[in-house]
Amino acid sequence: MHRQLLCGAAIGLALLAAVPAQAQDRTTRLYAPFVEWSATNSSYAGNPFDLQATATFTHLRSGQQIVTGLFYAGDDVWKWRFTGIKVGDWTFVTHSDDSDLDGITGRVTVQPNPTPNRYGFTQACGTKWCRPRATDGKLEAFVPQLAMTGNQLDSYTPAYIDGQIRTFLVDHGFNGLHVPSVAGRWFDAMGGQDVERDKQNPDPRAFQALERLIAAVHAAGGVVHIWAWGDSAHGWTCRELAGGCNGEQDRRLQRYIAARLGPLPGWSMGYGFDLDEWAYASDHPERLVEPWLRYLHERSGWKHLLGGRPEGPNRGTDHTRDVGWNKSLDYASYEHWEPTYAVYRAALAATLNGAPLGKPVMSEDRFRIRPGAARTGNKDYTMEQVRRGLWLSTMAGGVGNIWGDLDPAPATGGGSRAFDNPAWVKTYAGFWRDRHHNRFRLDSEPANSCTAGPDARQYGLISDRSHLLVVYAEDTARITLNLATLALRAGWGDTPLSAVAVDTRANYREITLGQLTLKNQTLDLSAHGVSDWAIALTPTGQVGAPSPGANRGQEAPLLRGSGIHQQRGPR
Repeated sequence: MHRQLLCGAAIGLALLAAVPAQAQDRTTRLYAPFVEWSATNSSYAGNPFDLQATATFTHLRSGQQIVTGLFYAGDDVWKWRFTGIKVGDWTFVTHSDDSDLDGITGRVTVQPNPTPNRYGFTQACGTKWCRPRATDGKLEAFVPQLAMTGNQLDSYTPAYIDGQIRTFLVDHGFNGLHVPSVAGRWFDAMGGQDVERDKQNPDPRAFQALERLIAAVHAAGGVVHIWAWGDSAHGWTCRELAGGCNGEQDRRLQRYIAARLGPLPGWSMGYGFDLDEWAYASDHPERLVEPWLRYLHERSGWKHLLGGRPEGPNRGTDHTRDVGWNKSLDYASYEHWEPTYAVYRAALAATLNGAPLGKPVMSEDRFRIRPGAARTGNKDYTMEQVRRGLWLSTMAGGVGNIWGDLDPAPATGGGSRAFDNPAWVKTYAGFWRDRHHNRFRLDSEPANSCTAGPDARQYGLISDRSHLLVVYAEDTARITLNLATLALRAGWGDTPLSAVAVDTRANYREITLGQLTLKNQTLDLSAHGVSDWAIALTPTGQVGAPSPGANRGQEAPLLRGSGIHQQRGPR
């Protein structure tokens, strides 16, 4: 009997040991905030950053699975994170050759997220940048207009980040921040951008800083775009690592990025800048960039858009040489210098072997306002160029841009002086996201035939699905509206259009223009002066259509016969 009791006890202990560890259940909301678990592992041997473990999350209703890595968090602790992309219950189980991290199970419930201005992971919708709304899951197009922030990660305190959001996203109206080259700070958050070979492991302090920034900007409705590396001339590249790019040390970093930052929505990443110095031979990114992109995607349960800027084209509309470079990356990137509307259009319309490339585009140089810099016709901007660049890149179909740097703000070098008229940026942002809806749509496409055309510096952008026409005209008070062409487009019919005008050189104010019939006409805004004008037109009575008396800062309508000249056009 005693032996039987002993055997029974031994069997019981063995069964107990076989029961997987149960992690505490969590509850979160769709897309934010992410949730986190931790486990103690005191039995590991070797470099803890090389211990590989994963957690597989399964959505009970749909069966969808997400696999994410565990990451070393210091001492004897490993952590893993999750962001819900479907409402409902998810379960998870961990897998590892290390028994202390294997077989841990748990559950997380994802609830609906009614928070306005909250989005999911950035995606590619054809040539549009897009992201799902948390409130209803519908994809919404946007144009990344990013202001440079500092890359001294040790300065990323909550107060600093709040200040950056308040300055750039709130006061100016940009919709995101750009983190210049992280480089050596991946391994030493308190150090510089120089990559030091003897620093082998990712610095958790660097990731704490970046995730603090990403989460705060995401909560404010914005996005963050990070450059992983810099240029070879400064030694800010993975080539300086032991084992080089995509070697052992670099892979260790890539796994850490995927496990720690991967679950956080609201960021994208470029490989670096001046890649022609070190990252590729002409038109062939597969040497370094493609393996980096594939490795990160394979180890991140949530996809983020990854790319890498080739060296051109600096001038002109011919993107042929650089299209091949972008073919296998998540978005197409170019080093434009002072791109015009025609350049933006050419970038979006670029083809490879006769087929459209069909990717979102970022003009991924930094358009800085540098006092004292020679005006050489390259990338040194004025405030006027910033304002027009915002409008032209959007009217062309939605090309992202990186704008000046306020932190730090030296007279030369990588910095930029402060925007001396942030209200211009705010007016741009206010127009495209009015109180009714987002005026930049997934199906928005150039419709210059509705205007006098680019030669007259007048541009059209139309959404047939939403029945929304936007016209932008520079340095004029008379705007050609070829509205007869709308009657020929499916779904427009002959319903009069409600129209508002916004002076892009002033604080945001909508001037109500009344109702316009679908005839060719000239809009005369002489009473308001020569300026750069944006006009929004949508059928009267349509949800979201502007109406007299309901617009911010509205003025008396301009009725037919008092400045709007109708012309009969083809029907």
